Amino acid sequence: MKRPTRDDVAKLAGVSGCTVSHVLNGRKDISISDATRQRVIKAANELGYRPNHAARSLVTGTTHTIAVWTADLSPYYTMVVNGLRKIIEISGYQILITGINREKAMRASAFGSIDGILAIEYPDYLLEFFQKNPKFQMPFVSLGVYHLDNIDYVGVDLYTCTYQAVTHLLSNGIRRICYLGVNNPNLYDPRMDAYAAAMKDAGLHPEYLLLQGQTRPESRTAIKGYIAEKGCPEGLICHNDDQAIGAYRGLCDI
Repeated sequence: MKRPTRDDVAKLAGVSGCTVSHVLNGRKDISISDATRQRVIKAANELGYRPNHAARSLVTGTTHTIAVWTADLSPYYTMVVNGLRKIIEISGYQILITGINREKAMRASAFGSIDGILAIEYPDYLLEFFQKNPKFQMPFVSLGVYHLDNIDYVGVDLYTCTYQAVTHLLSNGIRRICYLGVNNPNLYDPRMDAYAAAMKDAGLHPEYLLLQGQTRPESRTAIKGYIAEKGCPEGLICHNDDQAIGAYRGLCDI
């Protein structure tokens, strides 16, 4: 049985082949009525048509696939990836989500059949890769708190945001503010630096509760121990969401 083509779908739906491509690729940036979209989808389903992505790649030289490298899929990163997915799919592309380590990043096979890469917080891996491959041509964007600024990037300015958060607490009369963070001398933490600067500018003594990990159970236990030993601070600035949620749960336990 002959495999149905895009033109077969277009003929049955009464539209052009380009319209079929736009609809089935999920293009939302092109003005196509809902009725037309439904007619194309119905025609494709009736004919059993499925786009041949391999053939399209051979013709166009593109895969319409964007890879997202992510450090992990904890709640924060899941939210970021989901936001990227919506934008990527609206533009008619597919998203390939993958975790990657240093060894994979150094191999060309890690890039696979993709048109570009969005790398969330891989500064060490990326720096090493670009040093070894100065003529690398694939579109590549580094994004997040820990990003490379010598290639295309979208950075998150946590220093300024944290400084403003501490200043907000101080402006509301809160003086004893503790920073709940991570005890890792190899980790640059702009939030902790901003906290220290804001407290210094206010002439106040900083307090630190630094943990080996960043999990909710650790933070929950640690904040209770800290309060038992030193009393309850008036405010908390936390390294990340998981530590904040764990600390809140610990406060509710008391």
